[in-house]
Amino acid sequence: MKQSKLKLIPLIFLLLSGQVHARSWEESMATWAQIWKDVKGDNYARGRQEMEKEHKDRTPQDPNYSYELRKKRFILYAKADVSKNNPIMHTSTYSKLMDWFNSIYEQQTKIQVSSGNATETQILVNESYVMYRYPFKLKELIFNRKLQVKREKEAAAAEARRRAEIMIPALEVKAPVAGFEWVSKHKTFDYLLPCNTGIPYAAIVAHGANRMDLLTDNGEGEFNHERDMSIGYPRMAEFCIVIGVPKSGLSITYNDRNEPEEWRTWWLTEGVEDENGIPVRDEDEEMQATINLLKLAKSALGGLPVYLVVGNDLGLFASKVIKKLGKDGESDVIDGFIYVNRDTGEFVKYGRDSTIWKSSENTPSE
Repeated sequence: MKQSKLKLIPLIFLLLSGQVHARSWEESMATWAQIWKDVKGDNYARGRQEMEKEHKDRTPQDPNYSYELRKKRFILYAKADVSKNNPIMHTSTYSKLMDWFNSIYEQQTKIQVSSGNATETQILVNESYVMYRYPFKLKELIFNRKLQVKREKEAAAAEARRRAEIMIPALEVKAPVAGFEWVSKHKTFDYLLPCNTGIPYAAIVAHGANRMDLLTDNGEGEFNHERDMSIGYPRMAEFCIVIGVPKSGLSITYNDRNEPEEWRTWWLTEGVEDENGIPVRDEDEEMQATINLLKLAKSALGGLPVYLVVGNDLGLFASKVIKKLGKDGESDVIDGFIYVNRDTGEFVKYGRDSTIWKSSENTPSE
């Protein structure tokens, strides 16, 4: 505190001794800004007396008295002061500060200048008062900016958490097929049993590991994949085929246009959660789980044939499963594979013995 007071002594001394000669408007502003900043109490009153001596001969006829000219020069002075003393400032803060300068200058000075009765010193007092208020206003704006940034970060973090949560697939209850409900008692798959007798074989669908299907509204509030092989389920049900499918879940992501998109994910294994809590499945584990489901179906149906159905990945995953079965010497686990026409729902069964059976050429038994 002692050092601060010592620094003020030369300025106060000069002001009180009449040795401060602010002969130009710019010099006057600089001097007044310093007085407001450093001189307190009675010293301000005496400092004002010194300024009155300097400007006692100025009149409304002086060019410096013009309000528009004074305001223009004041704003330029303010901009220069801000650039010098606060060079690093967010654009929005700077813009608000300049708006404030314009507004408060008019409040403090315009009526006084327009009246034609004010002295040069009185006008300078009002102008310098604006400069006096400037650091306080700047502090307020900077605080508000930091608060705004903090709120924006918190909102962004909350939105990120929300989006991460809706990306996690929510377990789906599959819609009935031709009036038949899916049996969902198992943890990793669902199955459809359209008939109690006359079952010819089972069809196990293989969509792939971490498969995600982009969904579109069919106009009836139902979201389906554009080329979903599930179009063949009703036709399969007509032939009393048991259908087995992986569990599925619905989730939402956002595209480049920040528009929400609905997705359906398929899985047979639990997977491992990533940093957003989204389960990621290992392909080898998914293949083994598919093979286990094929074996389970054959066993549960007392040895009836079991076929692997080409899923929505157009056979990429199914081909890997078939290759693995061959490599492991278990080709007899399946009796062939099925391909569904995505436009008609008709399907073709390709037997391991090279036989081909087409639903379009057959009629279900009564």
